[in-house]
Amino acid sequence: MFKKILVANRGEIALRAVRECRELGIGSVAVHSDADADALFVKHADEAFSLGDPEPTSSYLNGEKILAIAKQSGAEAIYPGYGFLAENPAFVEQCESEGIEFIGPPSKSMNAAKPKHRARDLMKSQGIPVAPGSDGAIEAEGDMAHAFEVADTIGYPVIVKPSGAGGGIGMKVANSKDELTGAMEYARSLGSEAFGVPAFYLEKYVTRLHTLVPRAVGIERDLSQRTAGTTRFPTPLPHPWPAARTPNSPWPSGPCRNPCRRESSRGLRWAIACLDPVRVFASGIAVPAPDWPDRKGPRKRSRSG
Repeated sequence: MFKKILVANRGEIALRAVRECRELGIGSVAVHSDADADALFVKHADEAFSLGDPEPTSSYLNGEKILAIAKQSGAEAIYPGYGFLAENPAFVEQCESEGIEFIGPPSKSMNAAKPKHRARDLMKSQGIPVAPGSDGAIEAEGDMAHAFEVADTIGYPVIVKPSGAGGGIGMKVANSKDELTGAMEYARSLGSEAFGVPAFYLEKYVTRLHTLVPRAVGIERDLSQRTAGTTRFPTPLPHPWPAARTPNSPWPSGPCRNPCRRESSRGLRWAIACLDPVRVFASGIAVPAPDWPDRKGPRKRSRSG
């Protein structure tokens, strides 16, 4: 178990991680931009260091600065949450070279699937069905005409996905050529500014679907399925319960037991548990829940509207 973890994120994501660290008896280190100096996650952390400029590329996307703070604070591991540096292979490689544990996929796995269009191309090369869409990345201005051809071929609506983003960030659905133009411009701009990857790709937007994703991938582990019905943005919240209505599954089927309440606050715990021996790869892959006792009593939740 780690003694101190640096949380390389902000807002609610960072606050949940800081609280989990406290419950596990682990020291927490928060990093924040000047704009977040008075944020709750900063106040609740055991230590806090400023990243300066609120611009993401100078703060939460500045891997070198965050690594320097991790070494200065004595943090043994970095938890990225999702977004920002969570799916940045170069940052993971830096962590590995500095001997700091990245709580997430190893760089070898991440490089195979990041930017995200590589994951799509990898699946296609292995004969795994993917949604109709573009081949490879669309990046240069000259590729835009090809994007319109792809959209006309597969039919609207289509969804534009920034290759460097994660957690559903930057995805936009386009129902017409005009909307597609705006969605592509947005994906390029956001991808370049927030993730340093202006590339994006197109897929057919599918509505009213029942999603099944792998349950766990690891050393000598069987592959099974689970329901991905609980979503945050367009991305499933991983939860360990098996998929309902799934034939021939080695795991018992049945409905999930309020997965959102249990899972949403335990991402850090499960991520730590997955580091050894199972290395979890990308969102959409989960492992059976560790045998931690439930919190005492139901948590109160505020409801709006």
